[in-house]
Amino acid sequence: MLISFLLVAFYKMFRRKDPEPIFGVYRQRGKWYWIKYFVFLVIFYFRKLRYHKGSKDGGGQGAKNIADPNLMEKVQPLSDHPKAFDAIFYIAGNSDGYRFIMGTERRHKGIVHGVLYLVVPDIGCLCLPQLPDTMMFTTNFGKEGSAFGGPGFSSEPILPMNKWRLRYRGQMRHGDKLHDIEFSFEYLSQFPYFDFDSDLSPQSLANSMALEKWTQEYFRNLRSAHQSHYEQMGNIRGTLKINGVPRVIDMRGFRDHSYGFKRDWTLMHRYAFIVFFLEDGRSISMGIISQPCTCSVLNTGYICSDKGKITAVDWCDFELYQHGECGTPPKDFAYQFSSAGRTHTVQILVDYENIHYVGSKWEAKMFERFISVTMDGVPGYGVAEFHYNNKSGRPEEFANNDPQWYKNVLTREVQYKKLEAMSMPQQTEQK
Repeated sequence: MLISFLLVAFYKMFRRKDPEPIFGVYRQRGKWYWIKYFVFLVIFYFRKLRYHKGSKDGGGQGAKNIADPNLMEKVQPLSDHPKAFDAIFYIAGNSDGYRFIMGTERRHKGIVHGVLYLVVPDIGCLCLPQLPDTMMFTTNFGKEGSAFGGPGFSSEPILPMNKWRLRYRGQMRHGDKLHDIEFSFEYLSQFPYFDFDSDLSPQSLANSMALEKWTQEYFRNLRSAHQSHYEQMGNIRGTLKINGVPRVIDMRGFRDHSYGFKRDWTLMHRYAFIVFFLEDGRSISMGIISQPCTCSVLNTGYICSDKGKITAVDWCDFELYQHGECGTPPKDFAYQFSSAGRTHTVQILVDYENIHYVGSKWEAKMFERFISVTMDGVPGYGVAEFHYNNKSGRPEEFANNDPQWYKNVLTREVQYKKLEAMSMPQQTEQK
């Protein structure tokens, strides 16, 4: 009798249709969700135990890609793929109202996508004059680059996971007015780093993986699109000169480093990346990501205490499709998340907003937003970056100024993409 009942129940479950993805993008729990959830947890803990010193077959799902901080902090060798990348990003701010963002994404042939923002209380929000375009050429005739930085600014590691030097000398724009800006900052930290390959919440990763349809193509995409990524909280301090007048500033800071076989912005549908610093000393990083070919719904993040204790985010109710899915992100929003068994409530208000684009065809549209935050009644400040997949293309007013050798690189990327598509085998699906 019991066996008959189980067989009937299994048959009905097998016949039940999975719900359609929300807006055709965001997958929901299907009939095999819990089976896949627990299968992934087993795989995660096995990989974490086996590859805690680094994995030769690539990182992720519990295994570190590189375990030696000295190797992690170096400029990474780029793969042969035209979209190979090596990127760093900084965020900082203080209670006086200063805010800071600097980032570079290294590509082949000395190409860099670079951003620099600086909020000065008595001036406002400054940015690089060339924005919203982030395309930069750091070498002549397409020679390979070997440093983090762009025209006028640089970032270099001094002591792995402890000290970096950041510099800039050039102009920055506030509205239509240009200012001469020069800074020499140091990023300093005694806190541990958070490695996305091994330190993300197993529950959050298992939820994300279990939502997807498991096919040969899906697991192939997971492998080819994987990026190693780690983050660290600290401080950024030094001297800032504005129109020749120096001032010393001290800010709480954040940095990350990402690298991998390729970063193809056309694969990313949307994400919200939020970093903020609370008055009680805690620092929080959160990511809500939708890259349909790998994870249509993925929540990442952690809390770093004022003593450096890190706890991963296990759950978050921030849904991208409820926050600006049509292209206009909200400027006043809230969400909840849980970490170490405690639920936190976050309220965010946008103070400044700028838009820039990343990619040879402006494939990524970024809303860079400086925010005021309250979490569980404790005030703070930070940055919220909202990404949208963009298909408008890079305007000719920018592209016409590109060197000829770069236009040849774009032709090579198109040819490579066609070869990749031709080599794709037929999809075999296992729900």
